[in-house]
Amino acid sequence: MLKLIALLNSVIAKAQKDHITAFSAQAAFFTVLSFFPFLIVVLSLMRFVPVTPRT
Repeated sequence: MLKLIALLNSVIAKAQKDHITAFSAQAAFFTVLSFFPFLIVVLSLMRFVPVTPRT
């Protein structure tokens, strides 16, 4: 049990040293920011897909 606690403490210390929270926040921000251009491209390409109602 003590080894597990020591391992967790070392992982947390390494994450704080490497600024993992800043990098994850940056990745989340740019993922959200890039969603809208991706949506525009997908919706623009939808007109080239032959979607017709079945009768």
